[in-house]
Amino acid sequence: MHFLKVLLLGFVLLHCSTPSMGQCSTCYVDDGLSGCTYTISGAVNNPTYTLNSSSDKLCIESGAVVTGNWKITVNDPAATIVNNGTINVNPVNFKQGIFINNGTVNFKNLVMDNGSITNYGLLTVTNNVNINSDDVDICNQDSINIGKSLNAKGEIRNEGSLTVGNSFTQNSGTYCTENVGLVYTSNLTINSTVKGPNSGDGCVVFNITGTSTINYADSLIGAVDFCDSSPPGSSPFVDNHPGSLDSNITYCSCISTLDLEIGSLNIWQDQHDAIFSSTLFIYPSSYIFILEGSSDGTLFTQVSSQGIHIAYPQVLQWNETISLQQLEPHSYLRLRIVQEDGNSSFSTMIRNDIGVKRAKLRWHYDPLDQYLHLDGLPPEATQVEILNLKGQVLMLSSQPPSHGQLDMFIPQEMKGVFFLLIILGDQVISHKLLLP
Repeated sequence: MHFLKVLLLGFVLLHCSTPSMGQCSTCYVDDGLSGCTYTISGAVNNPTYTLNSSSDKLCIESGAVVTGNWKITVNDPAATIVNNGTINVNPVNFKQGIFINNGTVNFKNLVMDNGSITNYGLLTVTNNVNINSDDVDICNQDSINIGKSLNAKGEIRNEGSLTVGNSFTQNSGTYCTENVGLVYTSNLTINSTVKGPNSGDGCVVFNITGTSTINYADSLIGAVDFCDSSPPGSSPFVDNHPGSLDSNITYCSCISTLDLEIGSLNIWQDQHDAIFSSTLFIYPSSYIFILEGSSDGTLFTQVSSQGIHIAYPQVLQWNETISLQQLEPHSYLRLRIVQEDGNSSFSTMIRNDIGVKRAKLRWHYDPLDQYLHLDGLPPEATQVEILNLKGQVLMLSSQPPSHGQLDMFIPQEMKGVFFLLIILGDQVISHKLLLP
């Protein structure tokens, strides 16, 4: 679970036109909790709905399960479908409209003639995905898995993980990443544009186990990394290419994080310790993970270090626990990763907002009146949330804390381990919460 929550453009072939780096399309955001014209809850087979106007919105609630044939007709390109549940249906053809997935989706096949898909959860297509128009937008912020092939036009913006079992072919439009996008595929063919971020801001990562083909020399812009499991013997390490590639292209050497939207260094906290975590795609090598602190954001010293050997390419979850007392002198924190050859990669620097004021927080749950009593909340706290271990928000405070105090009514059925989140403007801190 992420604590701080961390599209193909029109037809453009880069050898004709050169787009700039780091300018991907905006992803749609909708929690599906309000403004719903239609709502699906519980188990529904063969969902049948018609969305006729831009204001129409179909919301699939958390816990809902949709199966059978997809009989949803969208007659307006701005009509919206938001999924917070589970969808497991037969082949789907999107003609138009906006689809936002915050839950789990399983399609047998997917054809897109128009419209957009934004994925913040898990989207799986058993067989093939065919994108037939340059007007299609796909934005992936988490994980998309395609069993066989992806034939793409339009814009694909990938800030998460995209896995294609057989072949990924970008026929026109743009594959784009502003922070970090990971692609795993057997065969890769690029006939259009790949836009990576500026060097140092992340990278596009292609992991190829079969054949890699790039058909235009100037189709790669920004930080792009190719990791072919059976590359040719000399650079550029791509099986088929037009003769030369941009000098910024790297090969199996990009250390990059998946959670740059929230900063690559995350903080959890219990009563006495801070738990740091970072999710990284990392290549085989030996590394030292060094957590560093600074009082002024300029001069950093080591707080802790951890050696890790990586035997195969993988998504790695790094964690480190540090006492609050040890972190008190440091106003800024960052994670530095040192490779065995001496190369370093830095995480996003973050402010240390833990320290003593977090340790002063006290709470008491009275099962008789069913209220959770909080005391010692930071003065800048605006809201308190209670989440389950899956990261789902169960309760929100109905009003901001007053003089550092807040009482929250707890339903009797809420028992067990939860997370207590305290919102401080654009900062968030957390505590583990046990309700007996």
